[in-house]
Formats: sequence, structure tokens, C-alpha cells
Amino acid sequence: MKKEEALHEFEERVVLAAEAAHLGVWEMDPATKELWMSDSARTLFQFDSETPLDHAAFQDRVHPEDRALRDSAVKHALETRSGYEIEYRVLLPDGTLRWIGARARCVAGDNRKGARLIGVSIDITPRKLAEAEALRQRDELSHLSRVALMGEMSASIAHELNQPLAGILSNAAAGQRFIDRGNVDQDEIRELLGDIIADGRRASDVVRGIRGMVKKEQVERRSVNLNEVVMDAVRMVSADALLRSCQVETSLDSNLRTVEADPVQLQQVLLNLVINAFDAMRDTPISRRKVVIATQSNGDGTVCVSVRDYGVGISAEMQDRLFDPFFTTKNEGLGMGLAIARSILESHGGTIAGKNADGGGARFEFVLPVNGPST
Repeated sequence: MKKEEALHEFEERVVLAAEAAHLGVWEMDPATKELWMSDSARTLFQFDSETPLDHAAFQDRVHPEDRALRDSAVKHALETRSGYEIEYRVLLPDGTLRWIGARARCVAGDNRKGARLIGVSIDITPRKLAEAEALRQRDELSHLSRVALMGEMSASIAHELNQPLAGILSNAAAGQRFIDRGNVDQDEIRELLGDIIADGRRASDVVRGIRGMVKKEQVERRSVNLNEVVMDAVRMVSADALLRSCQVETSLDSNLRTVEADPVQLQQVLLNLVINAFDAMRDTPISRRKVVIATQSNGDGTVCVSVRDYGVGISAEMQDRLFDPFFTTKNEGLGMGLAIARSILESHGGTIAGKNADGGGARFEFVLPVNGPST
């Protein structure tokens, strides 16, 4: 058997094997842009067996938002005599949208034909739908966790709102007394109104922070300075710290690089860690009740945030189960806070760990890449 015939027979066997695995096989001539497709590939993209195909006809099936991605991958493979592996969507004539996983490689020519681009495609729609559903459920659980977290902080929130509201009532009553006496001093009234406005803004900030934490809408990821996330969290727990007789200290890296993140989710992670730190120090003498939140840049393109307490520490039995769903040492806890925190950080390309600290207590720290997770 001649070499060309043997090669042709081998290619036919490859096609049969690919179709048995539900893979659509195709081949494109870079010179003419003509396209050959196996029967499975034609069925996958809803081309009948008689329709002549070329690159343009195939691109017409690709979702408009993904055409540039696929076209760029094809051009790069042809120019560099290499290959590609991509995922993209197609809009089929019957109106359905499908996700396609595709892999291709530029093959050098032989005596039978010139250089060509050969590839395989497979329908990955079920996997993409499962991933989307898993993401939806994770976001739903994250939202419920934020609501629960606000419930844990209800006493702190009430205390923080009561202060500005009491100031507003006090200043309004003082102004009313000035008016009743008839000796209205405009400067004093202006000062009272200024205090009322300041307290009103403070109460509004508290409410805005609560709404930001419990709202269900997705927040666009953006460039975030973790020092700002820390300070926002410190402001939110300041009343809670006062009620629990805890000090909150910060040690922030002034040269901290930013990360691509959802600031509300990172704030949720940090609040969970701080509230856990407060709970861990219930039996700690008041003089030692302190939480230290620190940020620092690492030398490997990551940044770190740590929360250290002076509580009971982490027992050997707890160490391996800290981030397990529904594992908790709190009588009223659900055991989802740390599990959700880990899920949030992993979705950002980060990690979280907890260990005992020198001098007593525990330290939890999470690490995030400065450029965000890989696409």
C-alpha cells in the first residue's frame, strides 16, 4: 500500500473514532477557505449534506459576540502554524443557542494536499448550563450569608443608628426651645442645623452600608484597594466592637497594589472573619480583647489580608474542618460563613487559611492575585 493511501485510510479511521465519541471533525484549506465537515459536524452545526461550506459560512453560525474570538484564533493558528483550543457560542437556524468546545491545529502539507487546518468540535452546552447553575446557587448562598451576617450584627447596627438619631432629636429639641423662648440666635440655629445634617448623613451612611451588603444584585468587579475594604469593614464593626469591649487595630501596607474584585463580597469575607474573632474572645479578659487587621504585599504578585484575635485559638479537631459547610462551634451559627468565604476567594483566584498565632489566639489570612484570576 502506498504511503498516501495508508495516510488516507488512517484519517478515515480517525474520523470514525471521533464521530463515535460525538466529536464533529472538520478541515479547512487556508488558500481557498473551503471547509470540509464530517456528518457529525454538519449535524452539530445544522448544515445539510449538500451545502458547500467555507470559513464565512461557518462564521455566520457563530454568535456575533464570539465571532472575533474564533476568527482571531483561526488566523493566529494559520500564521504561526500552531493550534488553538477555545469555547464559543453558536446560533443555529432553528433558533437554539449552543456552546461549542473546539480544538484545532495547522498541519503541514503532503503529496496529497497542502497545509490545512484540521479540528474537532463538541457540544458542551450541558456543562456550561451546569456551571451557570452552580454559580447562581453559590451567589444565592452568598447573598443569604450576607443577610445572616447582618442579623448577627443587628445589635451593633441598632447602636450605630441610635447615636446619630439621638443627636438629631437632641439638636432639634434645642432649636425648638430657642424658638419658644423668642431669643433666636441665627448662628446657634445654623450650628444646630449643621449638626443635624451631619448626623443625618452618618445615619444614611449606615443604612447605605447595610443595603450594599444585603442587596441581591450582581456587582461588577473593578479595581479594588484592599485597604479601603478594611477601613469600610472597621467602620461597620466599630459599634459591635464597643458593645463587646474589643479593640480593633489596623496595620495597612501603604503601597498595596489593587486587585480585580467585587468589593461587597470581599467586605463580606472580612466581616465574617472579624465577627468570628469577636466571638472567639468572649471568655478573654477585656484587657486582651483585640483584633488586628493587616494588609501586606507579597513578593509573588499577590496581596494578603490577615485578621488576628487573642481568643481560644484553633483546636486540632477543628483545624481540618474549619472551612467545611455546616461545621460551627457557635450555638446559634449555621457553619456557612467560612465555607462561603473560601468559595468567594477561590472565585477571585485567591486562597484562605487559618492557624494558631504566636502568643495565643488565631490568625486567618487570605491571599489574592494583584491582577485577578486568570480568564
